Amino acid sequence: MKKQIFFGAIILISLGSCTLDKAKINNDLKKYLDSEHVTGNFTLLNNQSGNVTVYNMLMDTQRVTPGTSFKVINSLVGLE
Repeated sequence: MKKQIFFGAIILISLGSCTLDKAKINNDLKKYLDSEHVTGNFTLLNNQSGNVTVYNMLMDTQRVTPGTSFKVINSLVGLE
């Protein structure tokens, strides 16, 4: 019985911590990316306060495969 309550509490805490409304969207960062003529996103987690600041939330939550930099690590491991 205690295990069920424990696992139920863990699930509730996990679901509550995975919401997107905890992130503060900051579109003021757009000028920095536009000045360099790049598209992208920026996410900052303040460990001390737990605040999350995000620019371009749509791109931030999109899953993509690793780029060519991932190949460099695989090559170094292979050479080792």
